[in-house]
Amino acid sequence: MSKKPKPENRIWAYWRVLLDERVRTYVVVTAAALLVIFVAQLMSGSLIAGAVPFAIGLTALGLRWVGMPVVCVLSVAYFQALPFGIPINGGFPIDARQTHFRIQDLLLVMAVVVYLIAQYRVYSLAHMAVPDERQLRYQRGDKPDLRDPALISEQEVPQLMVAAAAVVIAGQMIWLGLSEVVLDFRQLPPIRPRQAGMFGSVEGAMPPQASRWLLFVLSFGVLVFVTRLAFWYWKLRTLNRAEAQMILADAGWAEMRREAARQETWRAWGKYRARRLLPKPKLKRRPSDPVKPWVGAAIFRSCLIMVIAGVIAILLVAFGVWLLDSRRR
Repeated sequence: MSKKPKPENRIWAYWRVLLDERVRTYVVVTAAALLVIFVAQLMSGSLIAGAVPFAIGLTALGLRWVGMPVVCVLSVAYFQALPFGIPINGGFPIDARQTHFRIQDLLLVMAVVVYLIAQYRVYSLAHMAVPDERQLRYQRGDKPDLRDPALISEQEVPQLMVAAAAVVIAGQMIWLGLSEVVLDFRQLPPIRPRQAGMFGSVEGAMPPQASRWLLFVLSFGVLVFVTRLAFWYWKLRTLNRAEAQMILADAGWAEMRREAARQETWRAWGKYRARRLLPKPKLKRRPSDPVKPWVGAAIFRSCLIMVIAGVIAILLVAFGVWLLDSRRR
């Protein structure tokens, strides 16, 4: 019998994809974005603020650790708040009202967005971008179905840059609105510019942090609601006649299910009383499905995720309390 060929090392297979000349463009873009992040963070006066995200990003690019780009972005945000990694003099070094449309911030955010897009594009070319269907079972050592790098067009990278720039400008506009607007439900109108202007004084208004947070939640809720309505209407517009009839029939059945079940029960009872010679039908209980082995694992993972989310929430609340306390001092 011939021996089964030994599967290729995962890292070597990944590096072979990276060396492809068509994928190499995204590798260069990812490395350049990491370098810009390093320089932008270094301008804050701290070497560690630029070295840590740069090292994490290079590790994610070289070893295909798909979760590390998120860690890289979180480290950038952390060192933006605390450039030296620890609170110094109990202060918060960033004035949120003066950080919109600064060149340093625009370069940093642009580099972060480009890094995320390019990094996950490289991952999608080096491995399957979406999970397999349940019907397809791969054996251990089988090669994954990869996307052909020939699908990368020449306009893809410029379109990436344009999309990243649009996202950065939109984010800066949102941040400008949040930092220059005050929210206070005790006054009319409740939303007004931070400067007094024509609406009079804003003394006694909510703290800037709480005002920005409520404005963000309100804006995000309105955006989600409008987007949901737009997609719902678009889905209705794309239905054909058969699909629309099926949805209406299903909605009608859901509305009259209890009444129809009651009527059918009495109708069956009337037929049985009319034919006394027939025995009363016996309903067989449906056997319960056996407990599958993955149910316990799913419950354990859900509990673990809830515990981790609770710990993160407690840490965020503690950080917010510490921040407010340091500002009061």
